[in-house]
Amino acid sequence: MKLRKIHTHLFRIEAPLYNPNWKIILIGDISELGLWQYDQAIALQEVDFGVWEVALTISASCNFEYKYGIYDNESKQVIFIEGGDNRISTPNLSAEMLHFKK
Repeated sequence: MKLRKIHTHLFRIEAPLYNPNWKIILIGDISELGLWQYDQAIALQEVDFGVWEVALTISASCNFEYKYGIYDNESKQVIFIEGGDNRISTPNLSAEMLHFKK
């Protein structure tokens, strides 16, 4: 019996935050990443000091764009989105491989 992986993409970023009320979020141009809507952003979990991750199942069949940001738990809003060009990821059509994105 062959087991399939559960997720298609693992997003990971090293970003030590000095405010304990802040967390890293992910937002992008596909529905799984909130369609650039701040209230639909995906929260990452801090898995080690300053290391944030989230594993997602993304059904996109073409390249998609995304950015990381910071969410403030006190104000309940996104307070920062990284500048520069959007990051780009490719779709993952493999049943056995997990795409790892930084």
